[in-house]
Amino acid sequence: AIQVWGLTFDCNLDKLIVLQKKTIRMMTFNKTYFSINGPPVHTAPLFKELNILKLEDVIELRVAQFAYDCIHKYTPRQFHDWFISTQSIHSHRTRSNTNGFGSNNVDMLATGNLFIPLVRTTHYGLKAIKVCGPKIWNKIPTEIRNSVSRKPFA
Repeated sequence: AIQVWGLTFDCNLDKLIVLQKKTIRMMTFNKTYFSINGPPVHTAPLFKELNILKLEDVIELRVAQFAYDCIHKYTPRQFHDWFISTQSIHSHRTRSNTNGFGSNNVDMLATGNLFIPLVRTTHYGLKAIKVCGPKIWNKIPTEIRNSVSRKPFA
């Protein structure tokens, strides 16, 4: 259920992120993970070397998988209409239709962007999966979004 609790405020995830970084340093037997012998090494190369996703990436992956499952109706019925495509809202060209490229060669209806609903509260509304889901989904390249299988999201 990381797609639900992972969309919380960054201050709530900070302890988990620091713990994950410390664990990665320990897994690689890095001697500076306790900051005794100087500053700890950056963990980005360690994550890449071990082929492990960072917590933020895991959250985005799970939200993208949930959006894929909702769009393709692999979820319970309650979630089938959670995400609405932009072209079902309107058919005219907008920035959300173009996937940010602004090119006239882009097929506007084939982009598969999701509509991002407006929210009234900046604290809780922006962290809702109905808002974060389309934002994350719209960042994914079109060829992955239009995949007929869930493999690219595994």
